[in-house]
Amino acid sequence: MKVTLLILDDMGYWITLQHVYLKHYVKMKRLFLSQIALAVCLVGCVAGNGDNHIGKINHKDVIGNKENHTIGYFHGLEVNGKFNVHFVEGKVHKVSFSNPSQASFRIEESELKIRSKHGIRVPIDVYITAPQISEIELNGTINFKAKNIHASKLDIDTKGTVNVDVEKISVTSFDFDNDGTVNFNANVDAMKAEFDNEGTCKLNIAVSAQNMELSNSGTQTVNLDFKGLNLILDNKGINNINAVLDCNTVSGSNFGTSKIVLSGKAKEVNIHPDNSTFIDTTKLNIE
Repeated sequence: MKVTLLILDDMGYWITLQHVYLKHYVKMKRLFLSQIALAVCLVGCVAGNGDNHIGKINHKDVIGNKENHTIGYFHGLEVNGKFNVHFVEGKVHKVSFSNPSQASFRIEESELKIRSKHGIRVPIDVYITAPQISEIELNGTINFKAKNIHASKLDIDTKGTVNVDVEKISVTSFDFDNDGTVNFNANVDAMKAEFDNEGTCKLNIAVSAQNMELSNSGTQTVNLDFKGLNLILDNKGINNINAVLDCNTVSGSNFGTSKIVLSGKAKEVNIHPDNSTFIDTTKLNIE
């Protein structure tokens, strides 16, 4: 018989121990049963603990080697390691792993923190459900996918090699910061949207916002469809922007190397270029 145990490691993360087998020898049976009794006592003590800083396990379903854990409240997410992250909005806070023995998690200050073991070669699929999420931090080699994210505020920070694909982000305030190498694909509907790149960034984005700002001090390639009032473009690195506009004003400054191609329509364009800036407005209708 195979038994799956869920225990806490010394860092406060939940880890899974698998592949424990019963032997037919009496001595091994007694040893095994004593270990199970001890584990049950420990899990019972954890379940009765009211500490909100540790992810409390309320329910577990084991389907093959994928485990679903209904856990405590969180609105932030931090992922470290090598993962394929699948986020879904739902009524219950839940997390599951394709290979639970290679991953661990905990909840600390309303943030779900997930990590993979060192040295794994194949990314782990992690499935996360929450009613709402407001902070996402991705560190490592990570693919993040979501269909919809609704919140009053959403901050996304990326470090490492990261791919982000979100069909629709609907928020009041959106803030994206990159210090690694990232491909970011999303439709964003917000009152205010800010993108700040200090690494290597490729953005394929459609943004509807009153105010939007693109700041770059690294290497950035942007394909943008913007509808709103004001767009600000600031560059101190290497910038390549192709933007289709339906807005009032486009403004900004350049102290690096920029190629900016604007099309669509705008009422005013006021970008302060230097000698390393190329701006093409031949396809832009300035009303």
